[in-house]
Amino acid sequence: VLVQSSGATAGVPRDSMEPLTGRHLRLCVLDAGLSLDFTYGAGGFTPRAAAGQPDLTLSANVRDYIALALREEDADTLFFGRRLRMEGDTDLGLLVKNTLDAIDWDSIRQKVMPTAVLERLRRDAKGTHRDEAAA
Repeated sequence: VLVQSSGATAGVPRDSMEPLTGRHLRLCVLDAGLSLDFTYGAGGFTPRAAAGQPDLTLSANVRDYIALALREEDADTLFFGRRLRMEGDTDLGLLVKNTLDAIDWDSIRQKVMPTAVLERLRRDAKGTHRDEAAA
């Protein structure tokens, strides 16, 4: 969701995201055995190859990531409860933690709700059909 959402930095000033630019970040979903690598640039968050050592790795179980996104728990509570681990660049980790606290999660949830995704797909499909008919 973070990487694919165009509003992943909703409510966060773009200049405060500058230190993330070009940095290799990894999210590990421990109970799913899944790792997601991405970077931040002019277009927002984008997936990247898992090659090399990331600058920062965040690790938690899926339920803890969901609790964070739903604002049931904050990053500090998860971190100090040892349910969220941060490894690598500690300054970058603090920036990411503060960014997570500042993100407008309600805006993101609305963009990735199944009904919103289906509506975007419908609009895109209609636009494609219009483009094809005009050609």
